[in-house]
Amino acid sequence: MNYKCRGALLALMLTPLLTAAGEPGAGVARVTLANGNVTTQRGDTHDWTAARLGAPLVKGDRIDAARASRAEVQFDFLNFLRLGENADVRLTDLESRHYELQVSKGLVTYRILRDPPAEVEIVTPAVTVRPLKRGVYRIAVLEGGRTEVTVRDGKAEIASRQGTETLNHGRTMIFRLGATDKELQVREAHAQGKDDWDRWNEHRDQQITRGTGYRYGGPGIYGPNPYPYSYWYGDPLWGYGPYWYPPVLGFGFGGGLRFGHRR
Repeated sequence: MNYKCRGALLALMLTPLLTAAGEPGAGVARVTLANGNVTTQRGDTHDWTAARLGAPLVKGDRIDAARASRAEVQFDFLNFLRLGENADVRLTDLESRHYELQVSKGLVTYRILRDPPAEVEIVTPAVTVRPLKRGVYRIAVLEGGRTEVTVRDGKAEIASRQGTETLNHGRTMIFRLGATDKELQVREAHAQGKDDWDRWNEHRDQQITRGTGYRYGGPGIYGPNPYPYSYWYGDPLWGYGPYWYPPVLGFGFGGGLRFGHRR
């Protein structure tokens, strides 16, 4: 494949991401994992389609993981949302470094790899969770009006009808909605031991942090994938720092999509 064809293919693949990210103040997320029956819904047309790896998600879109399914959404280079089975999430606000998510049901984990964190609000039927630092935030919206928030690592602010509280590392808060909108039962306890979901999340973290993209990328970058199936390449001839390109373009591609600064 010659350079002109490779360049055209790269532009075709990245146009949705660059268009969404280029709007004033607008952010863009993308699907980085979809195991099982994972679907997305566009906020403008309300059409449901099977989730595709790398597909952009914008404000108003939804992602749903059915039974025995899992998914992952990347918001920027350091912020990830992982959905367990029967989880449904709407992206209600997606600005640059400000993300608001609405979890209507199911199990999710929000992961922040490094400080400083973006401004994040995770809204459930009972409470709103605001992560305050890098860490691992597990949220389960269960049947019967029950919501469980666990901070595996980090610290979070929990806002409810009863006010705002801080939840620290290794702690869980359990909320149960009452018969009326004003009734909310709250209980805090030590977090239970890690299960298969937590261990799977740790494995995903290891995949990300071992990738070359994690070393080269920054929190404001949309597009470069930190996983083994994409590459960062040096460019001593042009004098630029490492740039990222997808493997479909092949090794040795001299154009690439550059992220970084001129040396």
